[in-house]
Amino acid sequence: MFISRARFLLFALCWGALGSTGALVVPLLFQMINAKPLAGSIAAQLFVVASQLSLACALIQVLCALWVHLRQTQAWGWVRLVQAPGMKWGLMSILASGCMLGLVIPQIQSAQNRELWHALGSALYGVMWFLSGALLVEDAKRCFKAKDT
Repeated sequence: MFISRARFLLFALCWGALGSTGALVVPLLFQMINAKPLAGSIAAQLFVVASQLSLACALIQVLCALWVHLRQTQAWGWVRLVQAPGMKWGLMSILASGCMLGLVIPQIQSAQNRELWHALGSALYGVMWFLSGALLVEDAKRCFKAKDT
């Protein structure tokens, strides 16, 4: 019980960190710091850390879903495994966070087509925030035995 509630708190931290970084901290950063390159450098680091946190939470969710699935069914079927509770959100979140860290952020830092990559990064960051919320809700259902209403 303690581990599932600790995991729930970690997912809540991830969702809150993604939301507050993207909607509050980075806009305030650009508003408060006159040197835009400095603000951009700090914002880039914040987005890297937030993306790493998102990736870590998604990996934890996938590993936990894998553990629960194997304990309950003792079957390795890929179709059944992907349908395990929480697995699809975890896999999509790994994909989104991995794309952000491995593709979008390096492209923004390379300064080629920066506007395009900023737009794609913003959209992907929103997807990461949504997926972390889905992970949080999925985990809350399991952790607190909530039912759909």
